[in-house]
Amino acid sequence: MFEPRPRISRQHTSPAAQRVVDGLRAPRMIEHQTLLSIRAIVALRLLAVCGKTANEPLPLLTQRFASVTAAKAFIAFANLVGRFWPEPITVMRPCCRLLSADEQTLTQLINAAANADRDGFAGVLDGFVRRDRQDHLFEQAKLMVALIS
Repeated sequence: MFEPRPRISRQHTSPAAQRVVDGLRAPRMIEHQTLLSIRAIVALRLLAVCGKTANEPLPLLTQRFASVTAAKAFIAFANLVGRFWPEPITVMRPCCRLLSADEQTLTQLINAAANADRDGFAGVLDGFVRRDRQDHLFEQAKLMVALIS
């Protein structure tokens, strides 16, 4: 017999985490993001394609960012996100205008890092990534943003 899955009660979710979840319900388009966020999301999508096709992403990202240092910083940031994220990251195809929920969250992180907004950065991650990991991720995000800007 079919039994419906229990719904997660809002009382079990922190208010900050609930705001993020509510914000992710409405789909966002890539063209409504900052140029910095667009560059990072497209690079993340290309990194995912390289992973699926077993191609080395460094030359492609070096060409895209016109800097091997920026490409390495971006790859380090993406790897850190992959390690710290609670589940595998979902990215859309490179040609897709719609952002996945993970990409929406990453645009918020990138913008907070670009503005050196540690509290805003932590607010986005509250309830998703452990606090002890957030500082390292913030520092890597600031470095990456500075180099790909």
